[in-house]
Amino acid sequence: MLIQPYTIFHFSLVISVLPTTASMYASTHALEIQHVTLDKDISNALDDLKKNKLKLASSDTLIRQATMALKLGNDRYKLGVITTLELLTAQTNYQDALLARLQYE
Repeated sequence: MLIQPYTIFHFSLVISVLPTTASMYASTHALEIQHVTLDKDISNALDDLKKNKLKLASSDTLIRQATMALKLGNDRYKLGVITTLELLTAQTNYQDALLARLQYE
C-alpha cells in the first residue's frame, strides 16, 4: 500500500496572506500615483521655465526700446521740442522696464 502525501490547508495562512497582498497592491498604486504626479510636476516646471525665458527676452527688448526712447527724450528736451512731462514719462517707462526685468529673474 502506497502512502500518498497530502497537504493540510491552513486558513490562517490564507488570512495572513490576503492583507499582505492587499497592502502590496495599495503600495504599488500609491507609487504609480507618485510617478504620475512627479511627471506632471516636471512638465509644469519645464513649461514655466520656457515661459520665463520668453518673458526675459521680451523684457530685454522692452528695456532696449525704453532706453532709446529715453535718449531721444533727453535730446528732444534739450532742444526744447518736448515738455518735462513727456521726459518724465520716458524716464518712468525706462524704470518700469527695468523693474519688469527684475521681476522675471
